[in-house]
Amino acid sequence: MNQNELSFSNLTYLEAIYRLYGHTGCVHPVDLANDLQVSKPSVTRALRLLTEEGLIRKNSCGEILATQKGASIAKKLCEKCKTLRALFEKTIGPISKFSCREAIRLSYSMSDEIVHAIQTYLAQSVDSDVPAVICK
Repeated sequence: MNQNELSFSNLTYLEAIYRLYGHTGCVHPVDLANDLQVSKPSVTRALRLLTEEGLIRKNSCGEILATQKGASIAKKLCEKCKTLRALFEKTIGPISKFSCREAIRLSYSMSDEIVHAIQTYLAQSVDSDVPAVICK
């Protein structure tokens, strides 16, 4: 399964797991519910599907971990987020409320070719002082 075969909702959960793990070192279902502002039953359904797809697993303590496959998809998604944020900051200026969730929504159907074209544009741009950003 790749990014284009996952629903927007499932990509949002996968990105949140990846991001939260990067910040805290562990992720529990309640962390996802709080971060995404969704109900615990919604988290349970999403986690079941992501587990069935082999994108996440739970350890013996109940912590949620992305599998190598899940982490690869989430990392790629965060790169798209970073690229879009850099493009927007370069072309229209800082956007304080721009979140990775919005970038996920925008990049949901973007091809790798489009992302590469944006990255090439940013790299070749005369003013290359685009700040490095991470998925937030």
